[in-house]
Amino acid sequence: MGNSSNKAFLKKQLDAWKLRHSNGNETEMKSPKRRALFLGSALFALTHNTAWAETWPARPIKLIVPFPAGGSTDRIGRLLATKVSAALGQSVVVENVGGAGGTIGMTRVAKSTADGYTFGVGANSTQAISTFLYDNLPYDPLKDFVSVGKVAEFSNVLLVNEKLPVKTVQDLINLAKAKPGLVTYSSPGVGTTSHLSGELFQNLAKISVTHVPYKGAAAAQADLLAGHVDFMFDVLGTAMGLADSGKLRVLANTGRSRLKQYPDVPTIAETVPGYDLTGWFAVFAPSGVPSDIVERMNSVINKAMNEPDVVETLLKTGYESVTGTPADLTRQLEQDLATWGPIIKSIKAKTQ
Repeated sequence: MGNSSNKAFLKKQLDAWKLRHSNGNETEMKSPKRRALFLGSALFALTHNTAWAETWPARPIKLIVPFPAGGSTDRIGRLLATKVSAALGQSVVVENVGGAGGTIGMTRVAKSTADGYTFGVGANSTQAISTFLYDNLPYDPLKDFVSVGKVAEFSNVLLVNEKLPVKTVQDLINLAKAKPGLVTYSSPGVGTTSHLSGELFQNLAKISVTHVPYKGAAAAQADLLAGHVDFMFDVLGTAMGLADSGKLRVLANTGRSRLKQYPDVPTIAETVPGYDLTGWFAVFAPSGVPSDIVERMNSVINKAMNEPDVVETLLKTGYESVTGTPADLTRQLEQDLATWGPIIKSIKAKTQ
């Protein structure tokens, strides 16, 4: 542990000792004999705690992916597990725990023993959006988890049917203002990132468009291709394939900056200031995991996400490898909670 961690640990032990033994009588703590006894106990605990952190990991680590096998979260989780396992010299076992938009798996993470042997691959959807989307969510995204590190980011793209007479984001805004409520957009369902991208768009652009929810992305894409709806926000990998068919037109991406894969595609924010819907994946641990373990895992993850083969693999599938500190991830989560709370509450997108 660093000096600051040592001081914090000793203070915590001192406070606990006072509570257990002094019964409010401060004179007992002034006894040299009692103080020496306390310091000896605290130093033993400190040494034991440090030694434990230094020997971690002594057994296989579990990485919970809160979505079914084969999806994007699963692919990123397995890629990460392979790299972390090689770096630590210990097996990292991926366990898929899907259901309820990823919240069942992240609940499992939150309720796991905080010993450094269970981590989870969360996302902005499971940690921020679901907080407002689901009633009685079994976990608090800030209190029940320890941030370990972000691993990837992604953007959706704004697609329109090629027959729609718009070539830019401003054209679409002008059309929506000329026909309030008549311009439509599809999504895979209420509360999905695609749906919320549209809500954020109309809120910031000050337009009125009509949301048409479908049961899944395939149906939403099919009606956009058929011209039954006017536009859609879709994931990059799928969207660019549809655009290449010539039946759809890409107007912009939802992120804060232009995509490395498609530098000619502008961001929505270039037309609508403040617009940013950048999705992300990150590693979390149950609250209470020792800081030394969190810091070491963060270091290993950052090194893995910077490896050229990882960067290339993610780019090919529409994702960008990212790194950062646990504090960076916590700030991102706090920002997303502040952004999505009012939006989701305003549309009452509650999942029963």
